[in-house]
Amino acid sequence: MACRLGLRLLVVLGAAAAVPALTAQEVPVPVRVQVPILLRIMTFDRNLPQRSSGDLVVAVLYQSRNRTALAIAEEVSRAIGSVAGAEAVGIDLDNISDLRAVLAQSRARVLYVSPLRGVDIGPIVQASRAAGITTVTGVPRYVDEGVAIGLDLKADRPEILVNLAAARAEGADFTAQLLKLARLVQGESRKP
Repeated sequence: MACRLGLRLLVVLGAAAAVPALTAQEVPVPVRVQVPILLRIMTFDRNLPQRSSGDLVVAVLYQSRNRTALAIAEEVSRAIGSVAGAEAVGIDLDNISDLRAVLAQSRARVLYVSPLRGVDIGPIVQASRAAGITTVTGVPRYVDEGVAIGLDLKADRPEILVNLAAARAEGADFTAQLLKLARLVQGESRKP
């Protein structure tokens, strides 16, 4: 699976859908750039093949009543869906009562957290830990709050952020090769 994804991620995913201007502050790296990087990062997780069989399923968490989150979730889902060996599944936080149960029943191995409004990240990362799902995001501050992997901009280039304690709590084991490329964040690990 890692080879299939790794080779296919070099392909440009195409033009991005229009996203409201407010997202530039919360999500500094465009989704069309984020998705290939985040999927490639997952190939550096030594434990992922043991936790996943077949296609890599990515749950995309969003709020349907938050236009920014909805637009980004739709764009992320389209981008993931265009990559062979990857599948996106949407989870609307506004229409579920128990995220832990939804994640436990899903085939997802990765949870993409879109920009959320008025939501504590703590219960989200606790639910992902309980399900053994690695969290990723395009919102840099979420990495400080316990999401395992994120992206930020540094000198107009994407920068990989890794909350190592959070990644380990989710069951990920990233290679030294990836960790050398990333900025390690000492945010919360939010153990369940």
